[in-house]
Amino acid sequence: MSASSYENFIQLVGNSTQSKELPSQCPECNCKEFYKQSDFKRSLGLVLVSIASVATMILMYMGYNWFIIWSPMLVVLVVDRVLLRMRPVVAICYNCKHILRGIPAEALDELESFDLEIYDRYKYKEENSKS
Repeated sequence: MSASSYENFIQLVGNSTQSKELPSQCPECNCKEFYKQSDFKRSLGLVLVSIASVATMILMYMGYNWFIIWSPMLVVLVVDRVLLRMRPVVAICYNCKHILRGIPAEALDELESFDLEIYDRYKYKEENSKS
């Protein structure tokens, strides 16, 4: 697997731009609120956890000891932590989900992680404006 196909397999999908600094507003929708997140597909993480869960249940059914039973979950935990450290952090617009890549980590320190209250504010404002 080449480096670019590895990146496409693991990174978030959506409209994105490269930026050297955190803009004051989104280049697509002019929204001023962003959150930071690791550039890693959540669906891939869910697939890994699902596979480990099925393997754990099979090992439990087969009657292995507790360490063997929980080893798939421990492996996925280690893989998740390694991927979290390896992947860059990106800024994402709450309104249009535009991804801003290439921003230095120091500039992203001022951003908070995902906040459901802010997300709901934009989501329901959009739904109410359609009605």
